[in-house]
Amino acid sequence: MTTGDIGRRIRAVRKNTMQITQEDLARRSNVSMNVIARIERGEINDPHVSTLTRISEALEVPVGTLLYGEDVPKGSAPRSSSDRERRILKAWSKFLDLGNEDEVRSFLDKVARYGVANPHDDWPMEIIGTVTSKMSADIDREGVSSSRTKG
Repeated sequence: MTTGDIGRRIRAVRKNTMQITQEDLARRSNVSMNVIARIERGEINDPHVSTLTRISEALEVPVGTLLYGEDVPKGSAPRSSSDRERRILKAWSKFLDLGNEDEVRSFLDKVARYGVANPHDDWPMEIIGTVTSKMSADIDREGVSSSRTKG
């Protein structure tokens, strides 16, 4: 992946496939128009995963398409793309904001899609279990601390 590839791919999908403006994409993705313009110009070469995810969802393409230029249909990804997708999801899991319900839902949805496309891989069930356990622990801690402050 060379500098500016992500931006060129975003621009191509936005203009050629979706036929929308940067302003439309900003509105759909809840990413500022300035950030979108800077990504497309190659000034931001490594956008945050949450930014890239919101843009990919607004453009209705997999994140892999924006990262690698591959048109990977959901549920039938080739093995090489699956390896990349797994690495991306693993990296994402380390920075997942468990307090952000939309981000968690989006992440778990992508992990589940990966799992459907790769039924031989046990990793999706492990990561889903880990994330839901962490969320449950956070909820339990919040419940304990709020009950202590009330009493």
